[in-house]
Amino acid sequence: MRDMLYVSAIVWSVTVGVVLLTSPAEPPPIDAGCLERGYASHRDAGHWPYLADGRLTATEVSRLCARSRVAYGR
Repeated sequence: MRDMLYVSAIVWSVTVGVVLLTSPAEPPPIDAGCLERGYASHRDAGHWPYLADGRLTATEVSRLCARSRVAYGR
């Protein structure tokens, strides 16, 4: 039983080490074109500088563009 726990701990440790070593040190840069399209889209819709729920539009645009370069089209 103890041997199984040791093996599980070793496998878990190796898996965590591989994930940490292969993950990028910093996130990729946000596409400036996506940001501009997002800002323009929200300005045209009348949601500038705040969204209907009170959040900052610029923060939401940055979040969406960080997730996908084509969040607001190409």
